[in-house]
Amino acid sequence: MTNLDRLKAAYQAWDDSKGARPEIWLDLLADKVHIQSLGAEAQPLAFAQERRSKADAVEYFAGLARHWTMVHWTPHTFVTEGDRIAVFADCAWTNKQTGKTVETPSAHLWTFEQGQATSVIELFDSARVMAAATP
Repeated sequence: MTNLDRLKAAYQAWDDSKGARPEIWLDLLADKVHIQSLGAEAQPLAFAQERRSKADAVEYFAGLARHWTMVHWTPHTFVTEGDRIAVFADCAWTNKQTGKTVETPSAHLWTFEQGQATSVIELFDSARVMAAATP
């Protein structure tokens, strides 16, 4: 399977499980992977802090699951250029503390080396997410 095929399958499984199977992503990640979410400095988004390893990625998913329940994660566009793949999607999450649901566009930029992701940059509407996380 190509990196694109693997990503498409992972995103489908992620949506099907409503985020309950984070191990879906671990097979794609190199042991040393840089994961960055823009806007992660704000306290309500602490789950999205910068990560530097596959072990750190496990913490990302654990933090996400502690505070949010996925409604959907729907990719609609994949753009490839060499070992990079950009994924554009729409997603919705419900904050477990506030009960508020946020719908936001999302984009992920993946960089692969020898079949494993070495970098993932995530973008979403952090203002909307913070509003949903604020009582």
